[in-house]
Amino acid sequence: MVRLLVVQIVNGYQIERGAYLHGADLTRAYLHSAFLPSANLNKAKMMGAVLHGANLFEAKMIGADLTDARLDNSNLEGANLSGAKMLRVNLTDARMMGADLTGTILTRACLYGAKMIGADLSGADLRDAILTSANLSSANLSGANLEGSNLFSAYWDDADLSGAIMPDGSTHD
Repeated sequence: MVRLLVVQIVNGYQIERGAYLHGADLTRAYLHSAFLPSANLNKAKMMGAVLHGANLFEAKMIGADLTDARLDNSNLEGANLSGAKMLRVNLTDARMMGADLTGTILTRACLYGAKMIGADLSGADLRDAILTSANLSSANLSGANLEGSNLFSAYWDDADLSGAIMPDGSTHD
């Protein structure tokens, strides 16, 4: 059996499975359909990066800056994005089951149709986010700020909303 290994170089960084990209500057990088499972992207600068359809399964992106990035149709299952800055990020139809998004800034993010079953969004800032048709079943949203968010047709079965600030500004019991 022949195994094909494809390695891509972007902004001087080697992009491959398990890549060590801690603190890398990937601002406006074009990483469409990139294969980066288990990659270390902690504190990476990825503002405006295009990661449409990327495989970031179990990637570590703690404290990364993904402001204005495109992660639509990406696989972020089991990824750790805690403390990441994701202002205005596009996560339309992203798969984020079991992802760690504790304390993540998702202000004005588009999470339309995102699958976040069992994700941890405790303390996340989701102000003015679009969560239309998102699946947040069994997700932890305790202490999250959802003020001004669009939750039309979102699924909430067994989600923990304790102490969350709801779209109307009220606090959930």
